[in-house]
Amino acid sequence: MESLRLRLHPLPLPLLILLLAILLGMGSIGEGEARSVMTGGVEELVERDPRGMPLRLAGRGQAVEEEEEEAAAGLSQTACPTKRLPYDPNPVRGQLDPTLYNPEDAMCLLRSLFIVSLDELRADPSFPPGFLRLAFHDCMTAGGGCDGSVLKPAELNSPANARLRRLSNITLRIQSRAAAMCLNVRPTLADTIAVAGDVANVLSGSPSGISMGLRLGRRDADPNLPGDNATTLPSPFDPFPVALEKMIRLGLTVEEATLFTVGGHSIGTSGCGAFRRRLSANISTCSSPPDRDLQPAYACQLSTICAQPAARADFDPATPLLLDTAIFRLLLEGKGLLTTDQDFFTNFTTRPFVLKYASLEGSLSFPTDFVAVYVKHLRIGINGPTSRPPASYCLTTAEQASSSSESSSSSFSSSSSDAASQIESLLLSTLQAVF
Repeated sequence: MESLRLRLHPLPLPLLILLLAILLGMGSIGEGEARSVMTGGVEELVERDPRGMPLRLAGRGQAVEEEEEEAAAGLSQTACPTKRLPYDPNPVRGQLDPTLYNPEDAMCLLRSLFIVSLDELRADPSFPPGFLRLAFHDCMTAGGGCDGSVLKPAELNSPANARLRRLSNITLRIQSRAAAMCLNVRPTLADTIAVAGDVANVLSGSPSGISMGLRLGRRDADPNLPGDNATTLPSPFDPFPVALEKMIRLGLTVEEATLFTVGGHSIGTSGCGAFRRRLSANISTCSSPPDRDLQPAYACQLSTICAQPAARADFDPATPLLLDTAIFRLLLEGKGLLTTDQDFFTNFTTRPFVLKYASLEGSLSFPTDFVAVYVKHLRIGINGPTSRPPASYCLTTAEQASSSSESSSSSFSSSSSDAASQIESLLLSTLQAVF
């Protein structure tokens, strides 16, 4: 792998990103097809560059320069692809809908959603944990499952989703920018959230779910319905058996619920309101917290943090930006931030799985185990009776104009050495995962 690193490092960022797109595409094609691609069909895998500008494809006659000028002005005349198969009138709940996109459009959107999400999420260290939560909150409600309804006002305005409201416009921007890279074919919000959450995991040190079966095919919630009931989400205020039962009822095993909840809390922060009741009301008596499962010295640290207005505390103060197993070991020390986090250790049913991932062996299997559960949870309740296919296969003219404006003002910079280094790292990890 070191020789590969030396060959990749000098490449300009746009080429590195195109290689990443190619590798992501490889994850969903067979060995024979991959061999064919490597021997001469590479250009057919790349529809658009990361700015949303068209690239020349085999058999496409327009000059690249002309297409770039048209796209930059929001005047691209490229026709919307013809939807070849009618939407399935009775999709199977819990399974991806193969009629949602043309196969080549699904491939393009999977790559473009990944690349655009990478561009958007790397702008702020709070975005990866936020988008991981967004996917969880979309999928883990009783009713519709992963259907994009978390962005509907009725769900988004729930107190449980208060911290996710700021991600709404970013999600819509990812959706429209990704569409612009694929002849304006519209990805569903559910698929957009699913891939953005995968990128959140990758930016936090995990492998991509694309190498573990993450694909597109989730319909969005019926636009005429209000969405799901956000109060059915597992809550830090739920008694532990209730929170655990909510996840099991949706299809996770006890081990998967432990892994996904505790592991997911290895990144991100919580407002003090979610755990203040565990602390002493008087900071001078912080070492005697009401919650005896909370380590006294840690309780004093939290009391000091929460003395500040609107303060937030890291779920995992050891490695707050990495999806890893440090948080499992913190639970062994009584340093779970939320009552429900600590309960995964104190409860006899879930304790063996906390001990598993606190061990060296568990820490080695954690990255792939976690992503496998992430990919599994992305199919909870999908394409059920409250979902609908999109009204139009491609973005409308107004949406295309908005997408062009958003793309031109995005944070992407082809001269960014930090981004180039990040892309190179992702290329190497994807190579390892796919091959």
